[in-house]
Amino acid sequence: MEKTKRIALIICKLLLIANLLVVLLSWIISAMGNTDIRSLISSEGLRWFLGNYVDIIATPVLAWLLLLAIAYSCFRQSGLSDALSKRFMGDKLMFKQRLALRVTIIALIAIIAIVSLLVFTPHAVLLSPVGSIFPSPFSRSIIPIIAGTVTILSLLYGLVSGTINNAETAFMCLYSEIKNLFPIFIIYILAAQLYACLRFVF
Repeated sequence: MEKTKRIALIICKLLLIANLLVVLLSWIISAMGNTDIRSLISSEGLRWFLGNYVDIIATPVLAWLLLLAIAYSCFRQSGLSDALSKRFMGDKLMFKQRLALRVTIIALIAIIAIVSLLVFTPHAVLLSPVGSIFPSPFSRSIIPIIAGTVTILSLLYGLVSGTINNAETAFMCLYSEIKNLFPIFIIYILAAQLYACLRFVF
């Protein structure tokens, strides 16, 4: 985890430097009389950046990151990740863990069957009006479907295995690991900001 945090810090530093370079270069090049380059320090640039900053970072990617972070937190805290790790390593699981895994697998099969009916049957509701999968409501909802499935299966495993025994524990599962993933959100914000600034300048 510490290594991951160091890597995230390096990436954040590089993105921050890149953002500053874009600001300085846009100002220098536009000051030299190049009308094709718009300066971020100009009145137009400041109005654009401050007036559109929320729109810059409020993209579907941010929603995907949040949903995946919740799914990851639930996956880890419910004990499902440990159970799967032990299962694949050949370690023996307790009876309640084995039962919870079986219930989770049955639920996963049911979810796959339901999604398949909504996507692969004739005139499926998640297909586009012309019957294609890409683009379609299904293709736009793949990440939410995956995140929601992992969250539901993790909660189900926790309830059956006993790691989740009340509403408070279930609620805690949804956010307890997000603090470890927060560097990803910082990286995203800096990257989205850099991308938007490059598009504005050039």
